[in-house]
Amino acid sequence: EHGLECKVAVFSGILVPLCYHEKVFGLLYLGRARLQEHFTGEDLHYATMFASQIAHTVRNSSLYDDLNEKIANLRKAQEELTSAKSILQEKEHLAKLGFMISGMAHEINNPLNAVIGYSDLLLQTSGVQIEMREQLGIVFSEAKRCHELVQDLLAYSRPRMPHWQTVDLISVVRETLDILFFELKRSAVEVRVNAPANLP
Repeated sequence: EHGLECKVAVFSGILVPLCYHEKVFGLLYLGRARLQEHFTGEDLHYATMFASQIAHTVRNSSLYDDLNEKIANLRKAQEELTSAKSILQEKEHLAKLGFMISGMAHEINNPLNAVIGYSDLLLQTSGVQIEMREQLGIVFSEAKRCHELVQDLLAYSRPRMPHWQTVDLISVVRETLDILFFELKRSAVEVRVNAPANLP
């Protein structure tokens, strides 16, 4: 659509196509402005050779750019492959860890069930002293909590969608203090909990 404007009077000229694999992608134009200076057959021969060299140079430049692009794509593919390999290795590691956790959880679960069962049975037995009953209540509740932790480990070994729920922070604090009761008493440490009742 856009031509070349020549402001110099040309007396004679040579127009040679730039070809590669029989495809024309450009033109080489040589002109002479002096009168009586015509291009010869030899000039045409050299011009054709020069055009061929230009065509190969341009094509090689294009091939070089293509090569760089392919190298960049190969590097990207290698990075993606390395990343995928790392993810796969991590999944395999997690699968082995989950299998081990599952086995350990089942082994822990058996004695826990015994603790929960016998402590519950003792709590339902009449004649148990109040202080002993309170201590049995702690054993029972903590055994239940351990049982829930074991269930969480089993759930971890079998990944599923996360489940969110609200918790009573004051209850968590008080339960923790109950667990540490004897340790705190032995160390002569007194802990007072002062928190608003509507704490979220």
